Amino acid sequence: MNLLHVSFWLRKNKSTKDGLNPIYCRVTIEGQRKDFSTGFCVREEDWNINAHRVRGGSTINQGLLNIEAQLREAYINETREGENLTA
Repeated sequence: MNLLHVSFWLRKNKSTKDGLNPIYCRVTIEGQRKDFSTGFCVREEDWNINAHRVRGGSTINQGLLNIEAQLREAYINETREGENLTA
């Protein structure tokens, strides 16, 4: 069975003129990983590096939870059907 890991990270080398940094998602399945932009941006000082979320209550955090839920649902559906998934 494939193992799925989903994490979020701040891409600091792509900051905008406004000082916003894009939040990327990393999907790892059995050591293979794929990164993609979530479409959300945040200031570096508002990012909690340990929690991999925006500090305080944020609609961005809800968006990140939605992305993770969609990935996990797709993973469960595909593995239930016997598919061998890769990142």
